[in-house]
Amino acid sequence: MSWILGYIGPGKVNISLRKYHHTPLYKIDVNHTHIITGGNSKTCFHIKTDKESGWIVSGVGLKLGMTSVKLFSYDDWVDFLFDQNPDFNKIDGHFIALKYQNGLIKCYNDQLGLRTIFITKIKNGILFSTRLDWAAQLSKISEIDFKEFSSIWLSSSQISHKNLIKGIHRLSPGGKAVITKDSLNLEKKPWYPDKNPLSSLNCQQVLKSFLKLDSKSNEPLSLGLSGGLDSRVLLSLFLNNNDKNHFVHTFGQPDEPDIIVASRIAANESLQLSYYNDPLPDLEKMINLMSDYASRTFVIEPVSSIFKLKYYYYLEEQNKIAIDGAFGEMARRQYSIKLLFFGKKDLIEGNIKKIAKHFIVNRPTIFTQDVYNIMKNGLIDTISSEWQSMPDIKTYGIENFIDLLNIRNRLPFYQGTEQARLDEEIISYMPFAQPTFLNNILIMSPEQKRDGKWFRSLINENRPSLKKYPLVKNNIYYPYQLNTISAAIWKRAKVKLGLNYTDDLSHLILQPMKEFIFDIVNSSEVVTYPAYNHVYIKHIITNYYNGNKEQADSIIWWLTFELWRKSLTNK
Repeated sequence: MSWILGYIGPGKVNISLRKYHHTPLYKIDVNHTHIITGGNSKTCFHIKTDKESGWIVSGVGLKLGMTSVKLFSYDDWVDFLFDQNPDFNKIDGHFIALKYQNGLIKCYNDQLGLRTIFITKIKNGILFSTRLDWAAQLSKISEIDFKEFSSIWLSSSQISHKNLIKGIHRLSPGGKAVITKDSLNLEKKPWYPDKNPLSSLNCQQVLKSFLKLDSKSNEPLSLGLSGGLDSRVLLSLFLNNNDKNHFVHTFGQPDEPDIIVASRIAANESLQLSYYNDPLPDLEKMINLMSDYASRTFVIEPVSSIFKLKYYYYLEEQNKIAIDGAFGEMARRQYSIKLLFFGKKDLIEGNIKKIAKHFIVNRPTIFTQDVYNIMKNGLIDTISSEWQSMPDIKTYGIENFIDLLNIRNRLPFYQGTEQARLDEEIISYMPFAQPTFLNNILIMSPEQKRDGKWFRSLINENRPSLKKYPLVKNNIYYPYQLNTISAAIWKRAKVKLGLNYTDDLSHLILQPMKEFIFDIVNSSEVVTYPAYNHVYIKHIITNYYNGNKEQADSIIWWLTFELWRKSLTNK
């Protein structure tokens, strides 16, 4: 991601750029304010207002037009920020905007919180950074708050907006931080859909406009293509934009169902496909890639995911802008299905303890029972706290309530974390994760969204030929015409019959790492870590390398947590 690292106070923090392997694009050193910022020059801007004040922006601003979208350039940010009180709710995108003036710093993020900043008090001042690992290392604050970590490990994504490290604060979506050398004040503004959406366009035209850059842009768009419904509906609109060239990209093993379907579509629909699947690197490079990924992504995904996500620099070399279909589930009412089907009564009654059970996902039991008790109680507390800021479920509607809950929590932490990582590598954005689109989609009735009805109608209207290809979910093919329940039954049957694709990536990673894994698990840093269930961890590792391949995913998840924990201290 494009990054910001700074300190306000009478002295200077000893920031070793070499240590972080980054060269800054800009340095600010005025009025006890010391800031460096860098990364991708296309997503990092410094706008001076005078010799001792100015703005720093890290991220992407988007301005939606009637038929296209404009990516904010330096001049666009100048025009927008020179307003005395810029209204960040008027634009789409994902960004941190930081104003420094007369020993005062004000930080703002986009209204959905796809980018954030971490802030902590240290000796004689306050430290802030868009990188949590840097903030932890420089402040020497690294104790994990397992109460807040609970929804990361026990459920599909973080539910609260508090930070995972005790003593370090995280800017909430649509938030504002006011910082001086002596004080920190944080304001949060929970996102609500606008009753009168900012765009007069309908949902279809909003999406279509996000898939066409304004005429002043020279960079081509490249759409991430898989076998899923979300990328396919974007493709149907993308192909209807009358551009001469339609670029798409996909990454993965050639025999993966997603790759096979995407390749067939590209060939038959005359798309220019960029397909990448490099062999795994040597052990040292592999460990470095996983460590860097873990440090940036807070255990939202296993570290093995980096080997499917590391190809964006190829697109950047071609000067392309990447379009991602993430969060499309929102427009087809797919998030929190378990909660909706089995927890409706609990939702209406507001029974938080029972509601919490519907959030639980399977993770390996790498922590002690005491830590699990803290996390179980923490999950209930964080859900209860979030419930207090939500509208009344009976008047708002159960399905809209669940959708709003996911927009406020899953989107900024899960999709937002990956978006921040990508900002350093390439300009990219998610059409489904923009306020203008979400304002419009929440007006649509749940009935229209269920079973992907609206998505299928868009495909039928814009590119009906795309209906002839099967869909893919979790590496399983299923017929395009099946609804949600029928598709679930189909996929479950295929798994029972052993007809699903088996990904061997975890084994390819773990086999050459045997010595490295045993070195870590026997290191003093791990042996003395009181939160670990050491017996269980050693058991799964020993069993795996003795031939029990079913333990692979559990080891990868433990390794993900351990590499993230290590990144907080840089040991």
